[in-house]
Amino acid sequence: RFDFLISKENKKIFIEVKNVTLSREKGIAEFPDAVTSRGQKHIKELIKASKKGFQIYLLYVIQRQDCKKFKLAKDIDPEYYNLVKKAVKKKLKLICYDCKFSSKGIKLNNKIKVLMP
Repeated sequence: RFDFLISKENKKIFIEVKNVTLSREKGIAEFPDAVTSRGQKHIKELIKASKKGFQIYLLYVIQRQDCKKFKLAKDIDPEYYNLVKKAVKKKLKLICYDCKFSSKGIKLNNKIKVLMP
């Protein structure tokens, strides 16, 4: 199960969403903040979906406004990092946005640059 399935005409798209809170370097958000066996499972499932003809996306939502770049925390979960790299080769698209917080709620704000090795 993924967070979103978008179907339009002949296109089927799966989108998995990850919330990001970690920032160890000024201006750079990172995911994950701990080993994530669940996250690893999601990447494996996205790869399987790609083989079945689905377009696959991973959306990282940074729950803060002080980060202008995003990267994977390879040192925290090397397996997750390697699976994402593998999935990118299988056409996984990575998207990242920060959030804007106000008294009216939280909204996606700016598209954030994803730093990939």
